[in-house]
Amino acid sequence: MTNRKSAALTTAASPAAKRPGRPRGAATQSPPTAEALLTRCIKCGSTERTAYRRTTETAHHGTKHGEPYTHIIRRWTSCAACGQHRVDMSHENRVSG
Repeated sequence: MTNRKSAALTTAASPAAKRPGRPRGAATQSPPTAEALLTRCIKCGSTERTAYRRTTETAHHGTKHGEPYTHIIRRWTSCAACGQHRVDMSHENRVSG
């Protein structure tokens, strides 16, 4: 007859048990970075805003400031300082993989 505690210890310590994290010998990779400009209120110049209320995406390609883009993103918000309503627009280059 086996003891339950010893059976649990042997299964947990088995080499076949998966461990979380990066596999041994895998190289450390830096994730890609992107620059993002803070949007400003046209009335008071503040960068503080409320939460986005609505978001739309439009598939459209072109170049903006010399950088290619494939989608235009519009986000509706308002200024947290003065209450001015605004639409923050950004251009994203999405690479299909």
